[in-house]
Amino acid sequence: MNTFTTRFAGFPHDASELSAYLYCLDTFIISLKSGTIIHHETLQPILFLEWLHYHRIRDVKFTLTEAAYNSYFKEKKN
Repeated sequence: MNTFTTRFAGFPHDASELSAYLYCLDTFIISLKSGTIIHHETLQPILFLEWLHYHRIRDVKFTLTEAAYNSYFKEKKN
């Protein structure tokens, strides 16, 4: 049973406020649904990633990779 709450210790925002994130060099760059971009560093990055995944917060790395892949290969097919 997973016991994740909507708040992560030391992080000032509720999961429902988050839109997407990118993790790079020990820093999380997070887009809030309000349009604000914030940065967050934690001593528990693995747990924070699990918390983000549990709450289905979009990982921009995969979204951008998929969009770039589709764009490149769809153009090559035509």
